[in-house]
Amino acid sequence: MTGKMHQCSNNLKNQNNVYLYSFVISIILFFGLFIPIINCLENRFDFPIPVWLETPSIIGIYCSMITLFDELIWKYKWIKYLRLPLIPNLNGNWSTEVSSGDYPKIKAEVKIIQTFSKFSLVLKTSASSSVSKMASFDLSNPIKRTISYQYLNKPKSKAFETMNIHEGTGILDIDCNENKLSGYYYSGRGRETYGDISLERTHSKACAGD
Repeated sequence: MTGKMHQCSNNLKNQNNVYLYSFVISIILFFGLFIPIINCLENRFDFPIPVWLETPSIIGIYCSMITLFDELIWKYKWIKYLRLPLIPNLNGNWSTEVSSGDYPKIKAEVKIIQTFSKFSLVLKTSASSSVSKMASFDLSNPIKRTISYQYLNKPKSKAFETMNIHEGTGILDIDCNENKLSGYYYSGRGRETYGDISLERTHSKACAGD
């Protein structure tokens, strides 16, 4: 059972700075680099570049800047000094324990894949697998940051007959080093169970900014 990347929102108020910075950089690159190159090519080959190519070019630069931030730049801690939004980087593999009531704790493995705007969490136990369907960060309180997600759980063929496909929600607190998560989960119609969940990162996150 593999997870598909889905949208992940956050409540930071400075997200518009990403678009502002991308626009400004696009203008600088367009007039400072792209136009001089075009002029050089026109003079060298005596072949005029159509004007209608210029507008798509600046849009392409802008979209590239947005993509670059979403895929890479968001991971660097120093972006906060530029007033750019900084969210937790939860990429990696996590050793997990799940508990429910008086039942014994269950060992699980979690893999999280994340960009600035997208997220995927896959949790696997010996009996079932869960994949996230949507997620959101609550970063309004810097000393209590949380990630909430909705998931779909599917039992494996060897699971107990009482287990069936169900949806649920997980809410996790993020520690200051972003290497531990702890919180709780509850399921909706079908099982109506709840319990605690704790995760510890076992594989370092891919971030050159740390």
